[in-house]
Amino acid sequence: MELVEAVELARIAWRDTVNHLQHVSDDVWLGQMEAVVCLEIQYRTQQEQLCRYLYKTVMSSGG
Repeated sequence: MELVEAVELARIAWRDTVNHLQHVSDDVWLGQMEAVVCLEIQYRTQQEQLCRYLYKTVMSSGG
């Protein structure tokens, strides 16, 4: 369950940052792109970990 929560928190952080940056100038947006990319990578990494966990769980249960 912790992994699901981690995925959700990473998604929220990424989404909130992108939403905030939609209301700023282009210069600010460009300056924050590295942060947005890092948040997206964190979110995608959490998703991959969740998928691997689910795959291992299904495979170990004979699925």
